[in-house]
Amino acid sequence: MRSPGQRILLLVTFLLPLVAVSHSWSGSIYQWTDENGNVGFTDDLSKIPEKYRSSAVIEREVPAETDEENKGGEMPTEEQGLELPPEQPQVPEVDDAGHDRSYWENRIKELRDQQVALAEQKAKLEQEVNVMSNPLIYNTAQDKQLLQEKRNKLESVDRQIEENEHQLNNVIPEEARRLNVPPGWLR
Repeated sequence: MRSPGQRILLLVTFLLPLVAVSHSWSGSIYQWTDENGNVGFTDDLSKIPEKYRSSAVIEREVPAETDEENKGGEMPTEEQGLELPPEQPQVPEVDDAGHDRSYWENRIKELRDQQVALAEQKAKLEQEVNVMSNPLIYNTAQDKQLLQEKRNKLESVDRQIEENEHQLNNVIPEEARRLNVPPGWLR
């Protein structure tokens, strides 16, 4: 049989953690997006890479509460002496030129689809050029002319591939930056 002092100690030992858990965590969850469109979350603003801090938004604000301050579960008010979380910036529907997200996504998709088609065309042309380069089989003037045409076409396809890569990696991102396209629209 336990004494009254031991019972109280035992009761406090089991109830104290429950009280502590009910007032567990308060703080902010920050969200940011890097230049590749990857979204990151953290509860510590200093863990966000320096170049993304200005674009970070508070994804969730969990206010500290006490029984007296917040009995009904409402958000704290300025009258209670608590600072309200800043309003989150809204992601615009269009960029500075009036283009919406689908415009940018379609533009990127179109160039990527072209790259796939050009890569297939290049592989086919390379195979044809390799076969036609055999002088034992292809040795007439007409064969040599056809081979040169294939090589010229292969060079043209290579230039188109390079131009598309330049558009995808340099031109479009720079244009998007100038028009204040929100992060994530160029995925």
